[in-house]
Amino acid sequence: MSIRYQLLDYMYTAVYRQNQTGLPTLNPLFFNYPEDANTYPIDLQLFLGDGILVSPVTEENSTTVEFYLPDDQFYEWGTGKPVRGEGSYVSAEVDFTDITVHYKGGVVYPQRVESANTTTALRTKGFNIVIAPGLDGCASGSLYLDDGSSVVQDTVSEIDFWYESGKFSMTGSFEYDAGVNVETITLLGVESEPEGLEHAEYDADNKKLVLHVDVPLTGRYEATIA
Repeated sequence: MSIRYQLLDYMYTAVYRQNQTGLPTLNPLFFNYPEDANTYPIDLQLFLGDGILVSPVTEENSTTVEFYLPDDQFYEWGTGKPVRGEGSYVSAEVDFTDITVHYKGGVVYPQRVESANTTTALRTKGFNIVIAPGLDGCASGSLYLDDGSSVVQDTVSEIDFWYESGKFSMTGSFEYDAGVNVETITLLGVESEPEGLEHAEYDADNKKLVLHVDVPLTGRYEATIA
């Protein structure tokens, strides 16, 4: 439930995109990897939106799960630790209260800095923009924002994120003011601690860089973060 609320804006954006383009919100693995025949029969894993890979335990009372990782770059949910998929099955220990979730590389994930118990409370939380570079070192994503209650929206924001070669940008339309800012930018897969960055924390074990920022969601933004 905590993961669901942190990802609620990411999910809302995926539903909006489905409404506008027809691209599904929930996808089987073969949707993202049509060239990988191993994904065709898999029906116990799914992608939520562009890149959240969910691999649930489906056997009663089991504390292990076997899941397939295509030949691509992934990152563990929570720790952000890089996991190189090799087009094979992987086994993992899972507590009864946990679920195995991975970020797919190549995607920028807008999520809240922390969870909440209601959507009203969630809307008071700032954003954490998680950058998960793909094998080419790039990542992109989007965020749709509106007031969350009106049937007809007066104003909306459709924000695009892009990361390449250490440079992060935020562009798009910024008509709706969510009343909160981007509080952190988290870059995954960072091999060594960058020099000269202020207000940054580097996790060497998980190769994760967290920058503390205060960026309004009401205009363009560019920064060199690695």
